[in-house]
Amino acid sequence: MVRVHANLFLAIVIDMGRGAIRRGRGLLGAVLLLFGAAEALSDELERLAFSAETYQVGAAGKEKKGRIFVLGDLVRTEIDQGEDQVIKIFDLKKQVSYLLDPQRKQYQETPYRAVSLQVTVRPSNPCEGVTDAECKRVGDTSIAGRNAVEWDMLLRRNDKNYFVKQWIDIERGFVLRYLTEDGHYSSMEPLGVEQLDGRKVEKWMLVSFDGEQRERRSVSWFDPQLNMVIKEEHPGGYLREMRTIRVGPQEPGQFEVPADYRRVDRLGLAKEQ
Repeated sequence: MVRVHANLFLAIVIDMGRGAIRRGRGLLGAVLLLFGAAEALSDELERLAFSAETYQVGAAGKEKKGRIFVLGDLVRTEIDQGEDQVIKIFDLKKQVSYLLDPQRKQYQETPYRAVSLQVTVRPSNPCEGVTDAECKRVGDTSIAGRNAVEWDMLLRRNDKNYFVKQWIDIERGFVLRYLTEDGHYSSMEPLGVEQLDGRKVEKWMLVSFDGEQRERRSVSWFDPQLNMVIKEEHPGGYLREMRTIRVGPQEPGQFEVPADYRRVDRLGLAKEQ
């Protein structure tokens, strides 16, 4: 069965007013060029149902609060911005998103590829689903006390070849170590098990370097039951997390655009800026 590391939902919450989605390396944080294709959703993701409060603090200390609702491959986010509210619905299977304007009863529909939603697929071969790539399994090893598989990967982009070495955690599917020929490097280390908002989570440290060897550290808390990151801290005081997580059935109607809403090409909302 294809294993999906479902860290996409936390990413969806971030900067929803601008629709910004970033891809994470193993956990959310540094950019990952690999495992970009996410055409299939696992059985775990299809059964996933929960709601949570969302909280974010930017580098300038600005807070952003909201809510997230998940029902399988359907996600609804509500982000508070002053007296306004940004509501967005994601249909991961149809690869489309809907931005809603409750005041005008209008909505904007936007194609949304699963690769942009940070679904991290860990197939038996990491090149599976990645265009213009070749992978060679080097063998089993141990990284930071974790069982891992070492892979050599050759990527062809813009008529150039890029060689990448990576070590993938067998249990979790995280990229425990990542090394490129131009000096980019990342390493993930487990920091132990903690209780976070009443939930048993794993704490992980991600250390990454760019080609000039500038170190960057971030910390993530991974929830094994949800198979996703529920909190992360980045340099500069940047924080985002889900709180008061309630696992259980969700009302299907909240993931649908109301019948009396009119579709428009673009919503003229100040909160989109």
